[in-house]
Amino acid sequence: MKNLFLFICLLSSSLIFAQAKDCQSFEEGKFKIEDKLVGNSTIERYENKQVETDENSGMKLEFEVEWKDECTYTLKLVKVLENPKEIPIPTGMVLRCRIIKTTKNSYVVESTSDDFEGSIKAELIKI
Repeated sequence: MKNLFLFICLLSSSLIFAQAKDCQSFEEGKFKIEDKLVGNSTIERYENKQVETDENSGMKLEFEVEWKDECTYTLKLVKVLENPKEIPIPTGMVLRCRIIKTTKNSYVVESTSDDFEGSIKAELIKI
């Protein structure tokens, strides 16, 4: 009986202090990715459209955004707006994105695609 009471207390306290991800506050807005290896990018997302600009290459891509649930969305490449360095981009590319952590002003997303192996994690900072 004593163990059951302790278990209920621990379970209750963990539920009270668990932080829920606030993914909905990041569905729209302007974001920045700062990456020392790849470079910085700016993202503007409104309704079902996202435009991503890579500061290093000057590449600018337009994606269609589809929210699958509160913290999961897909990005389907619609068109290449600018590509001054002529970097090859797979046509029909679709990224599956899952928000795995949120803070007040940023979130961490894990992205996968059939066009590359593994996953990529990035922090998007709301600006």
